[in-house]
Amino acid sequence: MKERIKSIAKQIADKTEEIFRAAMKSSPTEVKLTLTGGGLGLVGGWYVGGAIGIVGFFGAFGVPIAVLGLLGGAIVGNRIGIYLDRKQQDELLLRRDEILADLLAERNKKNITPITTNKEHREILSEALEKANETLVILSVWATSYVVDKDFQKSTSGVPEERYERLYRIWISSGT
Repeated sequence: MKERIKSIAKQIADKTEEIFRAAMKSSPTEVKLTLTGGGLGLVGGWYVGGAIGIVGFFGAFGVPIAVLGLLGGAIVGNRIGIYLDRKQQDELLLRRDEILADLLAERNKKNITPITTNKEHREILSEALEKANETLVILSVWATSYVVDKDFQKSTSGVPEERYERLYRIWISSGT
């Protein structure tokens, strides 16, 4: 029976730690300030001392002020933490949008045009093979057998010796 209780307690502790780590990754300020607010509220409640009586239809009981301080502090800390996390996230999103706008403007300045035909694709690929210094990486969903054919394979496997020293890796990835 003791082993079963220990096993259940360990599972609960592991799950709690997993949830805490996930929360710390997604909104660290919120978690930190919730815990800080709860702790300060608890200390403040202990300092004040006493209890508040609650009476209902089925009897009465007392709630220590320390518990109310804990709850109140946690709520206030949580709300402040959420505000600060959102503010930080908004700043990051704004920065991301600025970077994207800069990249798009740079792309437009360079007047990049898409490759529209297989012939054009093959010519550009041949030019890249000629100009590459040591590594050529080709990522294209349009790299068809028209472009990467037996002639292309022969030309890359039989690279002339003067080019072989500078071009020793060719990586091609095609498909989606």
